[in-house]
Amino acid sequence: MGPRGWGPSGGFSVRGFPELVIFDLDGTLVDTRAWWLPVAEEGLRRFSERTGRKVPFPGGEKAWSLVGLPDDEVFRGLLPPERQGEWEVLRDILVPIEGEVLRSQRDFLFPGTRELLGELKAAGVKLGVASNCGPDYLEAVLEGQGIAPWVDASFCRGRPEGMGEKAQMLREAMRVLGAQEAVLVGDRDSDARAAQDAGIPFVLREGSGPEVFAAAYACCAASNQEGVRDCLARGCFQGG
Repeated sequence: MGPRGWGPSGGFSVRGFPELVIFDLDGTLVDTRAWWLPVAEEGLRRFSERTGRKVPFPGGEKAWSLVGLPDDEVFRGLLPPERQGEWEVLRDILVPIEGEVLRSQRDFLFPGTRELLGELKAAGVKLGVASNCGPDYLEAVLEGQGIAPWVDASFCRGRPEGMGEKAQMLREAMRVLGAQEAVLVGDRDSDARAAQDAGIPFVLREGSGPEVFAAAYACCAASNQEGVRDCLARGCFQGG
């Protein structure tokens, strides 16, 4: 496969931007560090109460490393090995807490997120969301943080039914929105690998940690939303 991308020398673009931009959520649009750790700790406290056996909080570094993984990996990862078979119990406790926080009218989007989405939308760019989360969390972010009006299509594990790996979400977003070219903006190695598997360029939203593969694969990297906008406007090509 030859170079994939957009820009003045080829590819598909809308007023200088890519035809379709697909965003990850946590660490990309949502400043998950601002709320995740106390929510995870509270979820484990309630889990301990419900099950009658105390589970210690695994620590901030461990809890943060789980953000962006599929639900089963997140909730198993918060539990000690001997309790990981109970991950669905923890999920059923923790997901509603997440929803309450995200719908609490507190702003957990990174500064400049609404401006970025608004500018892209005004330019005629198609916008998608692809996340490893479950449907309840996806809805809590889209509705609770007020970004649903900008998003043309959103995908997560199990939405639509049967949806699995993020690369599948990216291909489905292109199909549903009729896009010939797209770019993924994400913050994790897993995002970059999904973009690679789907054969599309990747822009790294820095800040989640030392994501070695993502940094190597990304055609552009930015530490804030203004920088992401500049990456998208600059043009980006990657070999496939």
